[in-house]
Amino acid sequence: MNIMAKMPALLALGTWSCLACSAPQVADPDGDRYARALEARDQGKLAEAEQIIAPTAEKGGLQANLLLAEIEILRGKHGAAAERLAPLADQNPHNSALAGALARALDGAGQSAKAVAAYKQRLALTPDDGEAAGRLAELLLGAGQAQAASEVAQEATVRHPKDAQAHALLARTLLARGRLPLALESARQATRLDDGSVAAWLQLARALTLSGELDAAVEAYDKLLKLDPQHSAGLAGLAGVHIEQRRWPQAIAVLEQAIKVQPDGAASWNALAVCRSRIGDHDGAVDA
Repeated sequence: MNIMAKMPALLALGTWSCLACSAPQVADPDGDRYARALEARDQGKLAEAEQIIAPTAEKGGLQANLLLAEIEILRGKHGAAAERLAPLADQNPHNSALAGALARALDGAGQSAKAVAAYKQRLALTPDDGEAAGRLAELLLGAGQAQAASEVAQEATVRHPKDAQAHALLARTLLARGRLPLALESARQATRLDDGSVAAWLQLARALTLSGELDAAVEAYDKLLKLDPQHSAGLAGLAGVHIEQRRWPQAIAVLEQAIKVQPDGAASWNALAVCRSRIGDHDGAVDA
């Protein structure tokens, strides 16, 4: 058996062992660079890791370029990583790791349309990648493609039925489509699976609000804010419910907290002024 022929695969898996062989060992400078770059990356020495692996990556090796792109992404160089990986992805269309890395690079670089295509390719090759499915659904929602986002999220819940985040995301996509009963069902399932999920409680609170179940919505927002007292969307949502119920003092208290969290939130300041005027605090309304 040619031990050195197996070395790239061993390196790619991060598996290091002492291999005994009677045949003479041949030096592998690229393999050594890969190992040292991995070690530097794991120690958080990203600039050093990039410097070590760059010469090997320039030779065109797939694993070296994947590692270099990963380091570039960690350093915030998403555009450079995308440029590095795009031609390799064209040459290796069935490489799932490459598709996933390219999707993350394009996503981080703000190239949403290309990121959507890359995430779709990743899921075609690795359908159980829940993280890729979640991000794809979010990008589709942002592009106004709520139905396509729902389909992705629905498939994620089928593949990961006990994943609260998948159910919360499905609820979010269903809300975007106006499918309130289904959104409520998905959001409730998310909170049952993980009552410590902020995302699950947020979607449930929003669905309850839109369904007119305002007291239940307040309870859901209260549970969310116990988990994350500074959650800006949760504070805004709870204030909105109090305003709809004409509970001005409660709305004022929540809006004041929201402004502490986000002092430049114009919507909160405007709502606070309205609430103060409703209770006759006209001076306070002017100040707001």
